[in-house]
Amino acid sequence: MSQIHWFPGHMAKTIKTLKSMTSRVDIIIECCDARIPKSSRNPIINTLVTEKHVHIIVLSKIDLADPDSTKKWVQSLETECDAVIECNILKNSGIKEILKRCKSISQKKRQKKRFHISRVMICGIPNVGKSALINKMAKKKAAAVQNKPGVTKQTKGVMLDHFLELIDSPGILWPKVDTEETSIKLALTKAIKETLYNDFKLCEWLLTFLLEKYPLSISKRYKIDSLPSTVSELMDIIAQNMGWLTKNKEIHEEKTSRRIIEDFQKQRLGPISLE
Repeated sequence: MSQIHWFPGHMAKTIKTLKSMTSRVDIIIECCDARIPKSSRNPIINTLVTEKHVHIIVLSKIDLADPDSTKKWVQSLETECDAVIECNILKNSGIKEILKRCKSISQKKRQKKRFHISRVMICGIPNVGKSALINKMAKKKAAAVQNKPGVTKQTKGVMLDHFLELIDSPGILWPKVDTEETSIKLALTKAIKETLYNDFKLCEWLLTFLLEKYPLSISKRYKIDSLPSTVSELMDIIAQNMGWLTKNKEIHEEKTSRRIIEDFQKQRLGPISLE
């Protein structure tokens, strides 16, 4: 499988809606996953941004990402937008800075037009924390939050104050993800359904990446003194060390693959960036 086609009907409708709304929007906040800053950016969003918009990129889930990698990405992305803000939404990190920027922009707009209501569109691919962000900014549960793709189905607005409105939107993917590597990264971070790939394939890619970029994380988590050179040998050692075996004491490939993926997703391997 070299391409993923995952484009539910509501996404095509949402893109049309978002494009029609941009004439009424002052600020576009693009949420990206800090673990995959490149792969979690939807190229469609760039077509929504014009010179009249203030474009802010929020790197969410920074607690799950490698800080050194995040720092480099912030420097790179700053050349492509008006501001980049690192955010740990669950712990409110970065929320005050986002609010401060939005309110400052709103105040400047009202200097020109007294009763102008500034609208902030929050958009991005599925499961990058858009709804959680709007809830934190509004300090209430204004949007549905769930750790799986495709929860929000339509655009929603909530007034932050009398002159600032936040607009949430469903996570939108582009119609066709061209490379398998991008698709795997999206699946591992739950931006698309993991079931599009079997666990072994996801795990195989992940371990290959970790062996090259984060060998110490593997050694520490799975108690391996000397790492093997191949993924198949590594999976065997991990299964033995962690007791992920069948009743016949053979390697439980399915269970081992799933547990390793969960170790990455639940940060048991430490903060990891996939790009």
